[in-house]
Amino acid sequence: MYRWFHLRSRPQLDAEGRVVRWYTLATDIDKRKRAEAELEKAFEEIKRLKDRLHDETVGRGSDFDNLERTVSEPAMSPPSPQT
Repeated sequence: MYRWFHLRSRPQLDAEGRVVRWYTLATDIDKRKRAEAELEKAFEEIKRLKDRLHDETVGRGSDFDNLERTVSEPAMSPPSPQT
């Protein structure tokens, strides 16, 4: 198993500018990286559901348009009385 680390290094220089030693800081960022991955998965799921909802709504939209057109168009002849 591996863990994520962020490494930063800085040299210590002498008076002539030569590297005397290196200082390194290692920060464990494993929890952050795993949380980012989970967040990305959740975002993709939300996007997938949004797209699916949009597709279903658009599909129904044409049915609503047809219904609206049918209701708003004048009738060709009056309806026959029902007995």
